[in-house]
Amino acid sequence: MMAAGWHWQGETHLTCDLLASWRHQFGGRLGEREFPGVKNYRLRQIHSGLVLSPMDRQSGSAGDGLMATQPGQALWVCSADCVPVLIGCLHTGTVAALHAGWRGTAAQIIPTAVQKLLHQGSELSSLRMALGPAISGGNYQVQDDVVAALATTVVTPDQPTMTDVIAQWRTEPELLRPDGERWRLDLRRVQVRQLLQLGIQPDQIAVSPHCTYAEPERFYSYRRDGKTQVQWSGILSR
Repeated sequence: MMAAGWHWQGETHLTCDLLASWRHQFGGRLGEREFPGVKNYRLRQIHSGLVLSPMDRQSGSAGDGLMATQPGQALWVCSADCVPVLIGCLHTGTVAALHAGWRGTAAQIIPTAVQKLLHQGSELSSLRMALGPAISGGNYQVQDDVVAALATTVVTPDQPTMTDVIAQWRTEPELLRPDGERWRLDLRRVQVRQLLQLGIQPDQIAVSPHCTYAEPERFYSYRRDGKTQVQWSGILSR
């Protein structure tokens, strides 16, 4: 996974080298919420695993992911501490934008988007994906039920139960460690594990080093501020 290769464009937004083939941004406090001169699409987000097309969105459907169906579509998601995920396919030029909090991750919104892209003609090896600024594991406290729901999504023949997965996670303090009666959890590390299980290679994934909670001068954070202020992340299909 690539942690380097993230660049501030002025004070407004970040770009990621892995998505250099597409116009895109991971917004900060001063980021924009549309690209001029193209069709821009946004969602009514509901913390789900639903990935929609722009046509679905226009019909009034709600969800937490958008997948382009033709060139020149700019797809946007908003986030505060949840993970904004932008995906592009080098083979087809198509893209997806996802809002992936713990509920969406438990509902496997990222694997769902990957499968939809493959069904639309993408190749697994041609996918490039960036997991943007979000709350880090050191600042994200969750309860047992959240850990259990997430662990269930990455069981394998070698770790066939949720308990087996959690036991393995506990050997990696940067992913999961106890904190009194709660846990400190790195959601992006869980999402990377979901992607690796799909056959995505580490060099196809970029993970932002930025924490929304720890950088108040650059990002909004609901857990820090208790306010419904968001930043916007978007990507334009080729």
